[in-house]
Amino acid sequence: MRAIAIEQGEDKQASLPAPEFRPVAFPNDWTKGNAGKRNASGQPANQQWLDFFQPLVEKLHESGFTTKANATKGRVQRFGDECVQHTYYSAWFGWSYAIVSVVMFNKELYAKLLEDRKEAIAEAVAAADIEGELFWRTLPTREFSEIHVRIKGAIGDPPERLEEIRDWMSDTLPKFREVLNPQIKEVVRELEGGAASP
Repeated sequence: MRAIAIEQGEDKQASLPAPEFRPVAFPNDWTKGNAGKRNASGQPANQQWLDFFQPLVEKLHESGFTTKANATKGRVQRFGDECVQHTYYSAWFGWSYAIVSVVMFNKELYAKLLEDRKEAIAEAVAAADIEGELFWRTLPTREFSEIHVRIKGAIGDPPERLEEIRDWMSDTLPKFREVLNPQIKEVVRELEGGAASP
């Protein structure tokens, strides 16, 4: 937004300042409704996601992190976990970040982790030498909450940067699960009154 003056009348006297709005950011290829469009390289957008994530999924499969062997078309890759029902780990891209997260569909679990274990989780993430900013978020309009770490990055980055992001995701997902699973299991036991977690 900026202020401008508009000339008025025959005497060309300027008006009082008026607001002028100019867009500075626009939706990118993964915006809803653009699934069939092509990116700058001419590839279908879904193919670009698949080309990025398939090597990541294969590496994580070989290491035993996941039983999943093939990537799905889309900007989010989910990896199931036996830690607790309705909880999974994921690797994905936001607007300008590459993200690794644990997603929870149990709001009570998330709230208790946030209330009782936020500091302990932050310390454990730092001790595990996990690169990236740590974030907590819950969306009132959605059924899930998440804890995630993120670094700068986008699917349109140069190939060498995408390789660095993929390496970061493959290194971070196992570390993040190792840090968070004990915390999640302990809170599940507390919520269930000492019963074993599912």
